[in-house]
Amino acid sequence: MRKIFIISFIFFSFFSTSRLWALPPTDIKIEYDSAAKVLHVSMRHVTQDTRYHYIRKIVVQKNDEAPQEFHFSSQASNTMAKQDVSMNAKPGDKIHVKAFCVKAGVGEKTFTIPAESSKPKDSSKPKEK
Repeated sequence: MRKIFIISFIFFSFFSTSRLWALPPTDIKIEYDSAAKVLHVSMRHVTQDTRYHYIRKIVVQKNDEAPQEFHFSSQASNTMAKQDVSMNAKPGDKIHVKAFCVKAGVGEKTFTIPAESSKPKDSSKPKEK
């Protein structure tokens, strides 16, 4: 009987604390390429096994429009998750991104599309030495 208790204790202790090692997505970066009309989303999400601990869903919403959902069954990298989203956005639009870890935690960030730069691009060539 004591052996069963010890094995049960170890089993439940392991599985109840395994969520403690699962970290939510962090350092969410959002960039908008106005020429290509693509939103680039990347986030830090460290995992030992990308098949069992990964970002399961990314939700992207522009202003009050219907959200776009992207579902995953694994993560391509053991440190990062990325998603490109086709989107027609203009300066001032607010983009909200929410990422869900399959084990535990949610990361989110809101990004405002910046005004296009009024500075002309530098077309000069680098100086030769």
